[in-house]
Amino acid sequence: MACPEGIVRMDAPAKGLADAPNWAEALGNSLGIALRTLWEHKLRSILTVLGIVIGIAAVVLIGATLGVVRDLAAESTARTIGADTFIIAQVASVGNLSRKELSDKLRKNPEIYRREAEVLAARFGKPGRTLRATTIARGYLAAGDKDRAFEGLEKGYEDRDPQMPYLGLPVYDDVRSDPRFQSLLRRIGLPQ
Repeated sequence: MACPEGIVRMDAPAKGLADAPNWAEALGNSLGIALRTLWEHKLRSILTVLGIVIGIAAVVLIGATLGVVRDLAAESTARTIGADTFIIAQVASVGNLSRKELSDKLRKNPEIYRREAEVLAARFGKPGRTLRATTIARGYLAAGDKDRAFEGLEKGYEDRDPQMPYLGLPVYDDVRSDPRFQSLLRRIGLPQ
């Protein structure tokens, strides 16, 4: 009984190595079929290659962008809250203090006087030593000199001091209702 073409009968004798097609010829045939298929379906082939190129470019671009953003964030954070930044306050706390804790800290910590704020401003305001305008302003606020504090805040605004967005901190509560402070918040774009 004859079999349709391409189907091997189980009882048929196995082909020997001499009957096997040449591997180079088989490879050439396969490549020829592939190239013919690509040529016949040009649009599909071009779109596939384009998709692969765009995908690889997107992965590389996202990786590079994330690296740049990470570096900028680290640099910005180091500048904003780095070793050259400090807050002048009678009481500093990272969280909420109870009334008892606040009164204990106020009792233990000496009051900050104007002359101390001026000494700090003079010491760090020299060439070669920098002190952000907002830091000087906080010192004047702690000393009770609101006019000089607002001069410092205005200078910080003009110099684009990176600490200006932190005007919402409790250290500024004493001047929050002042029209000069409200104007500054408005110009920076912070909620009033």
